[in-house]
Amino acid sequence: MHELGLLAILVLGLLPSLSAETPPPARMIAYHTADFRGEQIVIRGDWSVRNRYDYWNDAINSVVVPRGFEALLYEHAGFRGDYIVVRGEWSSRQDRYWFNRVSSIRLVPIRGRGYDRPRPRPTHTCGPACGVGDCGYIPAPEITIFEHHSFRGAALTISGEWTAEYSNDFWNDRISSIYVPRGYAVILYEHAFFGGRSVVIEGSWNTASSCDFWNDRVSSMRVVRR
Repeated sequence: MHELGLLAILVLGLLPSLSAETPPPARMIAYHTADFRGEQIVIRGDWSVRNRYDYWNDAINSVVVPRGFEALLYEHAGFRGDYIVVRGEWSSRQDRYWFNRVSSIRLVPIRGRGYDRPRPRPTHTCGPACGVGDCGYIPAPEITIFEHHSFRGAALTISGEWTAEYSNDFWNDRISSIYVPRGYAVILYEHAFFGGRSVVIEGSWNTASSCDFWNDRVSSMRVVRR
């Protein structure tokens, strides 16, 4: 009995050191707005909206996934419907289908044991922080847009594609010049979400004058490789 008492004391003395070595649970950050802006929530493991009136239902547009994990973003609550697999950083600007569409998320280890992905084949979207050497990540092409003619005024760098999400978006109907790097072209659209008239531009672009149809008229655009 005396020996059992000593053993119990020894085990209890080791517990604090063992618990201190346990890593904290993985956490990812989800943002209300694309490009990691706006309100945010922290997600650990499984997350789903409670009902269609949940504030975060169809309201997640960018996420940061911790290294060593991947996130399954689902279209519907309860991990149902279409989904994509994301590693690193992801924004709905990379795929406008997922704009205001995510309703549940699973955060899982990339090589975790005892976990099987759902049967439907996912679309794998990797980000710069993916951490997998052979993931095939290719950065989205970038361009710079300017508020005024001759590359003056406020400037913004766009990766992949862009749309004015609200009528009061600062850049809605405010673009007058664009710098397009060699090897890329840009499709300009008159309305948000790639609607209305469109035109393809290459190289450095300026509106011809204040009377030019495209002066202060662009509301969305796509960057493509030539």
